[in-house]
Amino acid sequence: MSSTDIIPFHLVTLEDRPILESFYEVNPYFSCDYTFSNLIGWNHVYRTEIAVHKGFLLIRFWNEENKRHAYLMPVGADDARLREVLLDMEQDQAQLEEKNLTIMGATPEAVQALEAIHPDQMVTLDNRDFSEYIYLRESLATLSGKKLQSKRNHCNRFERTYPDWSYEEITEESLSECMEVENEWYRETDTTEGMSDERRMIRFALEHM
Repeated sequence: MSSTDIIPFHLVTLEDRPILESFYEVNPYFSCDYTFSNLIGWNHVYRTEIAVHKGFLLIRFWNEENKRHAYLMPVGADDARLREVLLDMEQDQAQLEEKNLTIMGATPEAVQALEAIHPDQMVTLDNRDFSEYIYLRESLATLSGKKLQSKRNHCNRFERTYPDWSYEEITEESLSECMEVENEWYRETDTTEGMSDERRMIRFALEHM
């Protein structure tokens, strides 16, 4: 990789929000992995890095399970340069770990784009455990139908248990109460795997609301 092709990755920070949001309108891959709140909130786990390279937003992170870096599908408006950008990403991963390029969280649209460029050089693995849950807004508003019966049951049980419940916006004045709820929740679940990371993410989000 020449000096002009080196990808200028840096750890994602709060100041990077405008950069990330500037690419959302041209992002055809509808995945929560690209949202700023996810990238910054879980940065302590994944050591997430971003770069703007040849007109594309690139996102690189550490995959602890496989002990290697991985990438999200690059996002950019110039489809003609995607092949070139993917080649730079391949070289970036090869320099880091001497392994083939790994793209995680690829949507069907991303897989289709990759197969069009490298039809005989890809291995695609589907992991149902990491699939996203997508509901229509109207479905969640009404919870009608047999498929959402368990959610209706949860709501009904909640309303019977807490008849005086109220729905309020989180404000600076209520942050301390939110922290208290989080503390109590953590005390009840601290033995669950990953809860300390979950707690750190929640507290970060509340502190930077």
